[in-house]
Amino acid sequence: MKIYAPQGYRIALLLSCGLSITALAEIPANNNRILTLQQAVNRTLQNNPQLAAYPFYLRQADANKLQADLRPTPEMSLSADNILGSGNKAGGDEAEITLSFSQTIELGGKRQSRYDYASGQQHQLQLEYDISRLDILAETSRRYYQLLALQAKGKLLAQRIERERQALTVIKQRARAGAVAQADVANMALQLANSEAQLHLNQRDQQQARLNLSQMWLAKADFSLAAGSLLQPPALPNQTELKAKIDNGINSLKEDNDLPGFRYQLALQRLADNQLQLAQANGRSDITLNTGLRQFEATGDQALTLGVSMPLAFENPNRGAIARAQVAQELSRQQTDIKRQQLALALEGIQQQLIANIELVERIQTQQMPLVRQLLKSSQAAYTRGQYSVLQWIDAQQQFFALQLRLVDTRLTVFNQILELERVLGRPIVSQTAPSETADTAEFKSASEATSVLEKNKI
Repeated sequence: MKIYAPQGYRIALLLSCGLSITALAEIPANNNRILTLQQAVNRTLQNNPQLAAYPFYLRQADANKLQADLRPTPEMSLSADNILGSGNKAGGDEAEITLSFSQTIELGGKRQSRYDYASGQQHQLQLEYDISRLDILAETSRRYYQLLALQAKGKLLAQRIERERQALTVIKQRARAGAVAQADVANMALQLANSEAQLHLNQRDQQQARLNLSQMWLAKADFSLAAGSLLQPPALPNQTELKAKIDNGINSLKEDNDLPGFRYQLALQRLADNQLQLAQANGRSDITLNTGLRQFEATGDQALTLGVSMPLAFENPNRGAIARAQVAQELSRQQTDIKRQQLALALEGIQQQLIANIELVERIQTQQMPLVRQLLKSSQAAYTRGQYSVLQWIDAQQQFFALQLRLVDTRLTVFNQILELERVLGRPIVSQTAPSETADTAEFKSASEATSVLEKNKI
């Protein structure tokens, strides 16, 4: 039985890989110690324990459909009358032996109602599987992005440590020349030690993130690095186009649509309708027809027997089950309306947060980052001229580093919000064209330039 529906599979891959195909292209994936998002997705699809159970559930649903489509089984009976009595009936000479066959004829469309209900259960289970797969693959992608963010922070820390080591060398030279106090050396050495401690913690966090990711497919982390970089911004449509796509998803909630969560709720509503139809059908009495052959031992004659029977139901014998199914139907319809409103509000909320974070990334890149770079450069120059203390220069370094970390965190939030939008909408919202690999790397280049002023002013 085929359980990976083509449409659901494409949506799953788009949700988990579509964003990263456009945005994660920094690290080559030809090393077996480097994991790509595509590989993480494939491993999750093949080995996730939650997904592994669904094929058995779907096979059970197939068996339920087969059972629901069966007709009532014919019955055969054999009876003997007028035997082992008294007088002329003492022996078997007066016996009447009857061989009969009976068949129940279901009325009220019971068989079709059973089949429709079993089919509805199978459809609901298939949609539940599709949604679970999307959720699990989205979680895999989130954990992958978290690892990428930690790797980016590790790079920033490594570059910061290299910059501080170079700075410490220069400060020691100036201290030996008597240009600065030993306190400056101690302050920079302390800052370097703090950075090295942060890098050690970051490496531990990366190890835990790799373990968390590999748990999605129940295996040890056999990779050392995740391919890609959050530096490459996703090829998002402009705000007008993005809003139009989300509005289309919200508007489609007014009728049957292709949003995975709403399709599942509609399946539950139809299942409640089928359940009511089945309960009503079971309230109709069935007819049993029988025919047979009777043997009269006294005369050796034979006769054909015919009969019909049905329950005398003066009231609907299934009225309690019908009332319960009607309540379930009303509840399901109410839940469908609630789900429609929840999805609409969720889409609007994610849209507002996503636009706000995209704008924040733009402000950090175009406004704050140039200012903090200028602050760092000016602080370094002022320190070499003796106008700033080492603490002021370290403070400028910390502001520069903190802004870099904030940019990484904000980009991670953008990636996760795009992923959530795609998960809810069931369709990609990013372009399939990868951006230039040279875009937006200035803040990392600035790390190697941070000691340029000191290098030029060595004593």
